[in-house]
Order: sequence, then C-alpha cells, then structure tokens
Amino acid sequence: MSEQENLPFGARGKSSIPYPGIRQTLDTCVLASIGGAVNHLAGKEVWTEDSLFRATRATGTSGATFGHVVPAALASVADVVGAREHLDGEERAEPLDGFVRLVREYVDGGGLAIVSLQLATRSPTGFQRQEAWHMLTLIGREGNLYHIWVSNGVQTLVTEQELFRLPYSPGYWLVEHDRHHALLLWRKEEPQKR
Repeated sequence: MSEQENLPFGARGKSSIPYPGIRQTLDTCVLASIGGAVNHLAGKEVWTEDSLFRATRATGTSGATFGHVVPAALASVADVVGAREHLDGEERAEPLDGFVRLVREYVDGGGLAIVSLQLATRSPTGFQRQEAWHMLTLIGREGNLYHIWVSNGVQTLVTEQELFRLPYSPGYWLVEHDRHHALLLWRKEEPQKR
C-alpha cells in the first residue's frame, strides 16, 4: 500500500483530467455530482447546483436521489447524454469485482460513473456504517488509477483497490453499501456497453 492510499482526499495529488465539476453548497452531493457530469458530457454548462435543484423540485418529486434528479437533469440534453442507474436488488446481486468491472467499462468507454458510497468509522472488528452517503464521480482511468471528482471540490486519484475502502476525513471512510449503487452516464455519440 502506498503512502497516498492512507491520505484523505484533500491531502492527495490532483487529477490531471480537466473536469468542470460543480462544488456542493446545498446539503446534497447528488445534485452537484449529476449536474457536473451532465455539464461535462454535454460540453457546456447546462446546470448549476441551484438550477438543477429547482428543476428537480418542479417535477413534483422530493429528495435528491438518482431516480428523482436524472429525469430533470437530462430533459434538455436527452439527445446528447444518456444515463442508467445500477442498483442491486434487496440482496447484493454480484460480487464487488463484477461491479468494479461494470464501472470500469463505462469509464474506459469515455463515460462517467457516479458511485454511491456510505460513510463509516473503522474499528478493530471492521467498518461501522453510518446513516450518511457520499458520491464519487469517476472521470477517467490510467491503469489502476482512477481520476475522481468529489463534490466538495476535490479532484484526485485513487487506486481501483481503494475505490470502496477510501479514507475520507480523519476517522471516517467511504465504503461500499450493502448493495452496489451507481449512476452510469455517457455521450450518446460514443459507443458504450449498456
């Protein structure tokens, strides 16, 4: 394990991939993550965090989930940007390596993967999941290193092995859910495995 793998996001090196992510100011990383991904794939600013919040509310839904935000986020760019949500059923449907392979295929194909992770503390007996979640946007990959955007304004690198066991801040980690959950997005003119 490298020294960098033990460092929280803010203390790591910066990713070299240009990415116009949206920095989260409201109490939801989902809006910032999806808005930034749509802007990137559309090649222009379509959303700010606030405008996507208002557009989502205008659909009559409440709560910032992939299922509530994506229809509003894609409404004006549906001919350019595609998305699909991946969520295991009530039980984990596949081993972690299968989920990593799915995410890798989208990122390697020029798409983006917004992966939902759960906040946890670490104890001698393992991770203790908290009732809090955060999103990582995977924007590129070079070998075993993923370029990620985090909606708190951090753009950095993580290894594939640490994607689901990632130091977040002192005393806290981001770990996989009990079910795998991601939003996969792509430019429609680019071929993708669906």
